[in-house]
Amino acid sequence: MTDYEALMDEALTLAARGGTWVSPNPMVGAIVVKDGRVVGRGYHKEYGGRHAEVFALQEAGELSRGATLYCTLEPCNHFGKTPPCSQAVIAAGIKTVVLGALDPNPNAKGGIAALKAAGIEVITGIRERECRELNRAFFKRIRTGLPFITLKWAMSADGRIATAGGESKWITGEAAREHAHWLRGQHDAILVGIGTLLADGARLNCRAVGVPLRQPARVILDSSLRTPPDAPLFSARDAGPVIIACRASASAERMSALAQRGATFIADENLPSPSALPGVLKELAHRGIQSVLVEGGSRVLGSFIDARLCDAVEIFIGARLLGGAAALGPVGGSGIGKLGDALLLGDIRVTTAGTDAVLSGRCGSWDWLQTSS
Repeated sequence: MTDYEALMDEALTLAARGGTWVSPNPMVGAIVVKDGRVVGRGYHKEYGGRHAEVFALQEAGELSRGATLYCTLEPCNHFGKTPPCSQAVIAAGIKTVVLGALDPNPNAKGGIAALKAAGIEVITGIRERECRELNRAFFKRIRTGLPFITLKWAMSADGRIATAGGESKWITGEAAREHAHWLRGQHDAILVGIGTLLADGARLNCRAVGVPLRQPARVILDSSLRTPPDAPLFSARDAGPVIIACRASASAERMSALAQRGATFIADENLPSPSALPGVLKELAHRGIQSVLVEGGSRVLGSFIDARLCDAVEIFIGARLLGGAAALGPVGGSGIGKLGDALLLGDIRVTTAGTDAVLSGRCGSWDWLQTSS
């Protein structure tokens, strides 16, 4: 490992602290190095706040002059909620900038050109893959107009989500459920169908213990507005906003009652057909939601898989066998006729949560994450 890589790894660790607090901005970490010593560190802490480079340069102070700046993402070169970071780097007197990934946002590009025009040496491609993967949701939204989609479900070791008699609580143990709440906090939104909401009385908030996570938005696919105005999700404490996707022709009276409880709406006359999903997801991305955790049930999960609208899976596998030909599996939908048409998983990782297992993997090619000219 070179010094470049080791220092970029430290910048990546800093960047990850931003989590969903910075969304829809990317997570960014920066380090200022002078005479072989780190003299400034920073990361983007919250959306609308100062960027990582500014924090690192301010901590370094006058030591920034003639120093090297390590940054996980190309400094922005535009006026947004904050001034251009490229100009802050130039004004600080930085001599060399070492970068991980280029910024895919066309509105923010030009940072490298501005730095070079000011006589600053720029070194690119250090831990580039890791820097891009850290911001996979940001890259996907910018390049495709869609949020990053993670499908999540819990099932028994023999692939059932409930007993033959319909009992489902709890297939996994407390440690797995705690991990699932942490996973909610890693996404901008949670999405379920109206069937799951009505069956479970779900609050859909993040209840991870001792972890300062931003509460995700709650998205309900509810074509005919069956969501009760007194549903538990409206009275849940520490919870994100409620967004209901429904038909444009749904009851105006019910819409008004739900709006009084704070709900906002996405209208698509094709609901509940899976053909409506791309439009719903594009609107979520337009609202700044760049990562969505889809929690099912089986019909909704199947619709996302049938439409190939999934980027990753988190499958919680309870350490128990249920059996029963009538016991439900986790994924519905139309399915496929040939194994060659299956949606393949890659980068499989299996971890444990108490006595249960968690299988994580990526779906599809992630072409949108690859380097572009």
